[in-house]
Amino acid sequence: MSKKIIWIEDDIGIIRPVIRPIANLGYEIITFANINEALSKPDIIKSADLILLDMIHPPGTDNNHISHYPGLDFLEKVRNEYSLDTPVVVLTVVTNEDVHEGLKKLQVSDIINKPVRPSVLKDKILRALSVNSVNHEG
Repeated sequence: MSKKIIWIEDDIGIIRPVIRPIANLGYEIITFANINEALSKPDIIKSADLILLDMIHPPGTDNNHISHYPGLDFLEKVRNEYSLDTPVVVLTVVTNEDVHEGLKKLQVSDIINKPVRPSVLKDKILRALSVNSVNHEG
């Protein structure tokens, strides 16, 4: 059975070329265009082996967020309300140290600055999935 990767990204067009090489490795990739769309499918989120998460979504797409960073709100929700320990790799243009500290407290596996190079993303995904496999085997 292939591993399932959830990718929450408001600009799906930009990530399409990056998805293909990852899918070619045998991963099932499910994309959501915004946080609300992802939260409307909790069973899919809970079944993920890895979540790729964009931090910022345009105004109006995520009415339930409380901060300027809907991705951070999403991560707090899945960690606290869903008790989800799934690895999360954050893709962002945000360089704010307080936000990065908040992400680390929420146990993100990695933070990748945008724009994302496909080779870097592939390496980070493989690393996050292999670390998670080791943690669940041990």
